[in-house]
Amino acid sequence: MKRGKKSLAILQAKKELQALSIVSSRLKYSAGLGETYGTSRDVYQTLGWKKVLDFSDFYRKFQRNEIAKMVIQRIAKSCWSNPPRVSDQPNGVTKFSEAWVSLVNKKSIFRDIYRSDKLLGLGRYAVILLGLDDSDDFSKPVNIDKVSELLYIQPYSEDTAKIDKFDTKRTSTRYGQPLMYDINPDQQDNQAMTIPSFRVHYTRVLHVVEEPMENNIYGIPRLEGIYNRLDDIEKILGGSAEMFWRNASPGKVAKADPEYQFGTEEKDDLQTQFDEYEHNLRRWLKVQGVDIKNLETNIMTPRDFIEVQLNAISIATGIPKRILMGSERGELSSNQDEKTWNNLVRERMENFCTPEVLKPLIDRLIEYGVLPEPIDNTYKIDWKRMSAIGEKEKAEISHIKTQSIKEYVTSPGADMLVTPEIFLRDILDFDEETIAQIKSGTNDDFDLLLKEGQDTNIPDDVE
Repeated sequence: MKRGKKSLAILQAKKELQALSIVSSRLKYSAGLGETYGTSRDVYQTLGWKKVLDFSDFYRKFQRNEIAKMVIQRIAKSCWSNPPRVSDQPNGVTKFSEAWVSLVNKKSIFRDIYRSDKLLGLGRYAVILLGLDDSDDFSKPVNIDKVSELLYIQPYSEDTAKIDKFDTKRTSTRYGQPLMYDINPDQQDNQAMTIPSFRVHYTRVLHVVEEPMENNIYGIPRLEGIYNRLDDIEKILGGSAEMFWRNASPGKVAKADPEYQFGTEEKDDLQTQFDEYEHNLRRWLKVQGVDIKNLETNIMTPRDFIEVQLNAISIATGIPKRILMGSERGELSSNQDEKTWNNLVRERMENFCTPEVLKPLIDRLIEYGVLPEPIDNTYKIDWKRMSAIGEKEKAEISHIKTQSIKEYVTSPGADMLVTPEIFLRDILDFDEETIAQIKSGTNDDFDLLLKEGQDTNIPDDVE
């Protein structure tokens, strides 16, 4: 019993030292923020900006600030709301693709990945716990021989899943990487769940980090670069509300006639009338010897001040302002905004979602036998193509492509100069899946269809 208490004390001391080390590191890099004229002026202190930020700051801002919520959620939702197709063969159903689709549907894989992406935006990393059935003791490495299924996946934030131990062996292939995590579900969402904390071996966890710097463990929280702007927006909105509240009923000034003598009862009666007027019990005043005037009001619109902050947030995040504000539909949107946003989402899908989340997850599930081996040990992750052009330009391009197809199929000998495959792939820029769909819709006689100039089956989603 004494040994157990001693071990717990040592563990607690280690956690406190680790937390102190993190705070010390952050203080080191934030100490000089806002200092100008040497150290004579501290802009951060003057403007009320916090220098050292942690997970709780970002979490609270996400909970209470509308713009912070949009910055966290909009990019994550846009990436994961249209999940990619994962397959080991271009056409047909295989054991691998069938098992993946079944797993996605049964375990709501993409819903939980989306949750992990939001948690990632609040901290320097997030983890996805793989609930495997090989053992109840998650502090032990995964026993591949005993794994029969994936029971669940559970995302956790940096605040909930703290790194307890690193690999410090310089000759190890995992040098500097986490070896053990300490997960405390009671921390999650700041609500008591009465679930005890537990230790987790790295083989049961996917460590997700976006845009890391010196190492692959820590990234930069999504809100850190715009935190001052979010603070300023709250000041402007709160200040404008207070300004309106105070000026909507601007008050009055009472100037007494210096030649009039007030009696005690008259003073008390005047005070009573003012009190009743202030609290809306009286809308008129009966006074004598007093000149009452309304104070002037000066209510300013916060629109221009908010615009400045939103422009800065848009520049920092790359999210077009109309997209950020949720006004990307209808006549408020612009082709340029749509292009910029689609390019941003597509780039993130290719450079983050696939290599940092999906591929490591699928590879781990294949390694543990949850998914069967793909054919030739390879598979593709194909995202739905996002247009980098506006609706008007899309319509024009679709018209041009339709005319090109019409001219091709009605021109004798065109297929001798340019084969149908080359025409669809290299000239019309159709992907392999679309070409396969076109072929399958022509009764397996695509060449004859083109030669006879019949209508071609063009999928609606061709861009």
